[in-house]
Amino acid sequence: MSLKLEDFIAEGDNANWSIGFPSTTKGMIKTGFHEWGFVIYRCVYGDDEAWQRYMKYFEDVIEALDGASIDAVREKFVAWRDEHMVELEVSFEKRMMPMAKDPPPRLPRFTYCLYVDQKCLNTVAAFAELFPRAHRFAPIPPALVAALIDGDFEKRNYTRGGSRAGPRERGQFPPVDGLTCRYVGWEYVNVEVLGDLYDTLHHERLDDEMHYKRPPKIVPLGYEAMTDNGVERV
Repeated sequence: MSLKLEDFIAEGDNANWSIGFPSTTKGMIKTGFHEWGFVIYRCVYGDDEAWQRYMKYFEDVIEALDGASIDAVREKFVAWRDEHMVELEVSFEKRMMPMAKDPPPRLPRFTYCLYVDQKCLNTVAAFAELFPRAHRFAPIPPALVAALIDGDFEKRNYTRGGSRAGPRERGQFPPVDGLTCRYVGWEYVNVEVLGDLYDTLHHERLDDEMHYKRPPKIVPLGYEAMTDNGVERV
């Protein structure tokens, strides 16, 4: 049986919140904003066929930003979200004593966005060769990848001594976009887990120490990584 949002609203406290995406559903009911998912920014052009194949797995807002950097897309996204944002209600206690791990007071749709550049688009061919799987024992396709950008990222908060830097932060990691801190404000994601990740980001930040995978590793497990030759096991 497929449940609709109206079913959860009608059931109220008696609804079975153990199925589906409970945080996403509760967020839609609480705010009255019934759209969900990440905004996607297309940042590479020239191969429309590959893009159409990639977008078979996506339906969302697409904006033309050919060749744009992650920082440029973040700036564009923040300007969009500040105009359209739907905030969540925050309790008085949380407003007075916010905790470092508290999620932002807004839906994930207005905190994070997806970024698709040439590297991401290049993952389509290998994925399509093995998808859909012919049977359950068939090889698992390599990841179809997008980058998930944190709209709230500020470098100064994550370098040594920053308000959200870890206690062992020394800038000891290989440079990513010129950053040697652990958290660089974005990560590569296997698109198959985007629904679960969106749900999780209602109550957790992308920089969560347990779950964040630093590029070039790919979420969810970090067993795959983005390279110049596509997705490879690490």
